[in-house]
Order: sequence, then C-alpha cells, then structure tokens
Amino acid sequence: MDPRGFGYKTAEIEAYEYLREAILSGELPGDTRIDIPQVARRLGMSRMPVRAALRQLDAEGLVTIRPNRGVVVTKLTAAEVFEIFEMRAVLEGLAARVAVPNLDAEAFEDLELLLTRMDRSRGNLGRWLRCHDEFHDAIVRRSGRPRLVTQTQLLRRAVEPYIRVHVGAYAHEEMPGAEHTSLLEVLRAGDPLAAERAMRAHVEAAATHIVEFLKRAGPALGS
Repeated sequence: MDPRGFGYKTAEIEAYEYLREAILSGELPGDTRIDIPQVARRLGMSRMPVRAALRQLDAEGLVTIRPNRGVVVTKLTAAEVFEIFEMRAVLEGLAARVAVPNLDAEAFEDLELLLTRMDRSRGNLGRWLRCHDEFHDAIVRRSGRPRLVTQTQLLRRAVEPYIRVHVGAYAHEEMPGAEHTSLLEVLRAGDPLAAERAMRAHVEAAATHIVEFLKRAGPALGS
C-alpha cells in the first residue's frame, strides 16, 4: 500500500523525491556520480532507502547503476532523446485514438482547466511543466489502458530534464501553448484517427525542437 495516500512519507519516498527533483531541476546534471553516503547524511537517514530510491530512478531511466562503479545521473545523447520521443509519439498517438470515445463533457472540462492553468503558469517553469504533464496524462488515462499510462509516463520522465532546459530557454510569454489548444480541438471533433495523427505530430514536433536545441547547446546537454 502506498503510504503517500495517508499523508506521510517513508524514507524511501523522501529520498526518491529529493533525488528526482535534483535531477530534473539540473542540480544533478548528466554524468554526475551520486554519493550515496552523502545523500543519506543530508536527508538524515540510512543508506538503504537511498539505494532503494536509486533503483526506482534507474527503472525510470533517470540514473544508471553501474555494478562496482556506483550510480551516475543518466546523460542521453540527442539521438537517444529523439528515439524516446519517437516511442512517445507512437504510444501517445495510440492512447489518443483509443481515448476519443471515452472523452465526455467532464473530460473536456478538465482538459480545458489544465490549459488555463498552463497559461496562468507562464513564468513558473515547474508549475507549467506539472500542468503540461497532467494534460498529457489526462488524455492517456482516458484510453483505459493502465500499461499505456505507465509506459508513457516512464518515457516522459526519461527526457524531462531536457524538456525543462528547452522550455526554460523560452521567454515566459513564448512558452508553448497554442499547439495544446489545437490538439484539444482535434480531440473534441471526435475522429479517433485524426486524434492519433494530431498527437503523433504534436510529440514529433516537440522532439524536433528539443533535439535541435540540444545540438546547438553542445556536449553539455547532449550531442
């Protein structure tokens, strides 16, 4: 049973959330070796929950556990980032197609609310990204396929550090948003195949922009 539902955290969850945020925020950039004893001391816990948290992050692709060599923050090349986005495009396109018959008035109301929250979050990168992820998750969940939800979330988490850097480079007023409104209108039209094409195009366009940005940024981010 997940203890987060009772309003408290286990040491493992605390370590997981601390490390995940440090990685996604760039505080721990790619190729950084994680000092397990140091993390344990900082959080005031034993090493065991830190190791457990790192195993979860390894499963999500955010760190790489190297036997007898320690744990490092995963650093993806631009080609690897693009590959993950390609996989996302296929899976989220499938999810959109399957979700269309399940999108009722309540679902569209929720999606519109998330777009409004995204628009109001310009200038707050963390909040904007949370709303962005919730928007995509809400569509995928309406597919009614739990494995699709899990896999798309894992793929999105694997590239989230690169999404953060890319979106953070925008002037706040230029944070992407119009394409999500267009996507919502396609979903509202009720054509499953059109929804699949629109979602795939949306994710693929994001991939192109982010990979081009990474290539311009050079080896520090991915090449």
